[in-house]
Amino acid sequence: MTEIKNKEAMTQAFKRIYMEEGIKGLWMGVVPTAQRAAIIAGVELPVYDFSKYWILKSGYLEDNIGTHFISSFFAGLAGAIFSTPVDVIKTRMMNQRNLIEKSPASQIYSSSMDCALRTIKTEGILALYKGFIPIWENIGYSSNSGKGCKTVNK
Repeated sequence: MTEIKNKEAMTQAFKRIYMEEGIKGLWMGVVPTAQRAAIIAGVELPVYDFSKYWILKSGYLEDNIGTHFISSFFAGLAGAIFSTPVDVIKTRMMNQRNLIEKSPASQIYSSSMDCALRTIKTEGILALYKGFIPIWENIGYSSNSGKGCKTVNK
């Protein structure tokens, strides 16, 4: 029964977005999401391979699940370090519509770069890393489970 309600809610959400914002509204957020995915893939894969290479070269571990786990840990950490600012900026850009309704301004940020610069100026560079731990936990989990095929399918 819950599944049917969720499908109905999703259908209603699509309908509402389409009616209020048109077809563009359905594609809002695709570019930042694709950028985030590219950053994570572009960072995690080389860091995983680099970490695994050096662990094996050191002779401390053989090519086993421990090596995979440690390499994935570093890959997830690197992915989170590089993607968290993108997530923060994306979230702020997406939420500005809700803030605009409560403010006389027509928009808060004119672009992602404007959002990043204003965030750094008003809150400091660490503001771009708000939510880092949950993002790292999420990326770390997917790093460990996703690259497991590499280890298992040797």
